[in-house]
Amino acid sequence: MTTDNYDKNDNPKKILELLEQDLDQKTYQSRYYKYINRRSALKKALELTNQLKGKTLIVSTGVGSEQGLTQPQKTMKWDEREVWIDEYLKFVRPKLLK
Repeated sequence: MTTDNYDKNDNPKKILELLEQDLDQKTYQSRYYKYINRRSALKKALELTNQLKGKTLIVSTGVGSEQGLTQPQKTMKWDEREVWIDEYLKFVRPKLLK
């Protein structure tokens, strides 16, 4: 769970708490992670996928078609596709070089 698309009047921790309230009881009791930094959340998703056996699907929603993330100081340049590719390559490259 992540949020880093907020303006100066928002508190990202409070946003995550609000999102958390909407989880059903089964999901709430399972293991999940909260990240304010979206890139860190994507990295964690890749790490968790590596620990699981079998095929895994990672779903990334919310800002996939946007070209920026709203931040308190300014809009941060962001392309979700490029970030996923970058993080995936960082993740698999060491394994390929072995």
